[in-house]
Amino acid sequence: MDPPHSLVRQSYRPQETKSATVNADGWGAGFFVDGEEEPCLYRSTLPIWADVNLAHLGRAIRSGCQVAAVRSATEPTSLSQANTQPFASGPIVFLHNGFIQDFRASVQRRLCAELSDRRYAQVAGTSDSEHLFALIADGIPTEGAGAEDLLRAAAGAIEKVEAWAPAACFSIVLADGDSLVALRSSHRCEAPSLYVREDEEGVLVASERMDDRPGWRAVERERAIVARRGGPAREVALR
Repeated sequence: MDPPHSLVRQSYRPQETKSATVNADGWGAGFFVDGEEEPCLYRSTLPIWADVNLAHLGRAIRSGCQVAAVRSATEPTSLSQANTQPFASGPIVFLHNGFIQDFRASVQRRLCAELSDRRYAQVAGTSDSEHLFALIADGIPTEGAGAEDLLRAAAGAIEKVEAWAPAACFSIVLADGDSLVALRSSHRCEAPSLYVREDEEGVLVASERMDDRPGWRAVERERAIVARRGGPAREVALR
């Protein structure tokens, strides 16, 4: 709420959104608290500016790793809490900004056929983003996964989707409380914007610059940001 171009402002006056005017189809946050392995989720179908809980949550929650997003639904009829990001499975929380073209018509059945029974059963909504997360999560080791494992699983899932879809674009964030991976990729379309900034408070990744302070840098297409708690972020090739 505080930065001049905060997530609240990005919901009604985004600067770099290509396919929507506002992001008013809900919002959500995932955050890790001390002593808990799995993230806590808060998701609402209200526009973020209309959610009276936001200010109180912001004052009360203390977290060293958190993700949040506002939503512009690709399909207006998909408005529901089940389709509102972030999604989580075990210690992993996930955000996806982008789309998979012809998901229902030509991609969903193929993607679901690739999923383990466990992951398939965990899909609660109808969005392309949640299905993509299930595909990624199936590629992450169940024990001892680190940032490189998150990145490797995401890159593998993207390659599969690109083989099935006429076009797809991805700005993805994966976090487990100690590691965070953010990447930008696209297939026959323009990838959503992604920026990173580091300072004494930590690493901040955002779709749009949240203020005019120096230090923001754009993440190029087919690049990823990898960060660990207490350490600097590094930029690597996605694949």
